[in-house]
Amino acid sequence: MIGSSAPGRRWLLKNPGHIENLDLLFAVFPDARVIQTHRDPGKALPSLVSLLMNLHPMFEQGRLQERRETMLIREVAKRAEATEKADRVRRAHPGQVLDVIHADFHADPMAVLERIYAFIAMDIPDATRTAFAARIAARPELARGRHRYDIADFGMTEDQAREPFRTYIERYDLMEPRR
Repeated sequence: MIGSSAPGRRWLLKNPGHIENLDLLFAVFPDARVIQTHRDPGKALPSLVSLLMNLHPMFEQGRLQERRETMLIREVAKRAEATEKADRVRRAHPGQVLDVIHADFHADPMAVLERIYAFIAMDIPDATRTAFAARIAARPELARGRHRYDIADFGMTEDQAREPFRTYIERYDLMEPRR
């Protein structure tokens, strides 16, 4: 959680795991506004597991390959179930969730930021807009990050990781080049 409990201040909860418990989030914060990003699960889940594997040596030595494969299988199943649950909860809270397609953010980050600010009923302050534009112009490659992994290292193909998400992928057009 990023934010302050000071009156009039907004909180920012930033964790992909929140989609698993949107029902609880809306129960505690009925006026919450959720920005849900969508990315091809065949890319996102191995990326997540690759990051999680950086913690592996803290908990266990050895069995690295077995742990990679087990973790990806677990995350695919867990995230597929969470995605479906979130979809059901979202339908009960119309207008409270903004969808952001990952590829759209890379294609036109300023347009996505404008949509986000409009969704939360805020204007982008001029200084912030200028800083966003400068950041985008100066270091656009950082918007994508530098994270290298190969899903084959986790004993699965992208299509296998995508299979439980077929409806989700089609709903958000995650396999097509964005316009």
